Amino acid sequence: METAAREFQIMVKTVGAICNLDCHYCYYLQKEELYPKGTNFRLDDETLERYIEQHIKATPGEIVSFSWHGGEPTLVGVEFFRKAVALQKKHLPENKKIINGIQTNGTTIDDEWCEFLAKENFYIGLSLDGPKELHDHYRVTKGQKPTHKQVVQAFQMLRRAKVHVDLLCVVHDVNVKFPTQVYRYMKEIGGQYLQFLPLVEKTGDPNNPVHKRSVPSAAALHLPRDLRRRAGDRAQRRLLFLRPLRRTGVQDRQHLRTIHRRNGRGPKAARLRPKEMDQSAQVLPRVRSAEHVQRRLPQGSHHQNP
Repeated sequence: METAAREFQIMVKTVGAICNLDCHYCYYLQKEELYPKGTNFRLDDETLERYIEQHIKATPGEIVSFSWHGGEPTLVGVEFFRKAVALQKKHLPENKKIINGIQTNGTTIDDEWCEFLAKENFYIGLSLDGPKELHDHYRVTKGQKPTHKQVVQAFQMLRRAKVHVDLLCVVHDVNVKFPTQVYRYMKEIGGQYLQFLPLVEKTGDPNNPVHKRSVPSAAALHLPRDLRRRAGDRAQRRLLFLRPLRRTGVQDRQHLRTIHRRNGRGPKAARLRPKEMDQSAQVLPRVRSAEHVQRRLPQGSHHQNP
C-alpha cells in the first residue's frame, strides 16, 4: 500500500445503510434497496483488518483519522469497536497516532458505550436538530415516534463520561425559521462544539427538483453572511460554518468532518467558551419561547415524547 500524496478521509459504513431510525430527510436509507434481499451489511472481521492496515499505511501524516458512519454505526455493538481498536493498535507504527470518530443518532448509547468511548478517547458526532418541537419534526423512529428525549439523554451521559461530543444540526425548512431558539437551546444544554448542515434534498422531478424540506436558498446563502456581519466577534464566526447536505452520492453529507490540530490533539469544531457564547448571543434577536415555536409549526409536527 502506497502512502497518499495528501490527507484524505474515508467514511466507514459499519452496517451499510441499516439504521434504527426513519428520519424523513435521510438520503441513505434507500441505498439498502441496491443490494439483494438477505444481504449481510455488517463489515466482516477480515475486511475490517485489511482496511485498518491499509488506511494506516496510506495516511501521509502523523495523525491517522478513522470516521465510522452509517446508517447507524453503533448497531454493530461495542465489541465490534473493541476489536477495531485492538487491530488499530496492532498495526500502528510508533510515529503515528490514531483518532476515532463516530457519527451517531444517539439512541443506542448506554453506560457500556460511554465507558468504552471515554476509555478509547473517541470523538462523537451527535445528531440533534434543536429543541423537541424542531428535532422531532423529521427525526423519528421506524414507528414515527419522537427521538429527542433519547438523544438528549445520550448527550448528557456522554458529557458525564467526559466524551468529546460534537452536536450536528441539519438545517431544514422548519428549524431554519428559529435560528436563535436553536442556538440558545444548544448553549442551554451545554453544547460546546456545533455544526450546522443545510439540507438540500432532490426530488427527481425536473419540474420541481428541490424538496420542500430543503432549507430555503435565501437562508442558506445569505443568513450566514448577514449574521457574520452583525456579530463581528470570533465566537459567532466560528459557530457558523455551514456545509451543504445533499442526497446525491456517497461522498455527500460527511457529517463527521475531521479538522486536525497541528499539535496532534485531535479534531476540533467550533468551540465556544461560556463568555464568548454570551457575547455572541447578545447580537442575535430576542429568543422566542418554546410555546411560540410549537404554535408556528405545521399541524401534526408537535410529537410528544413517550
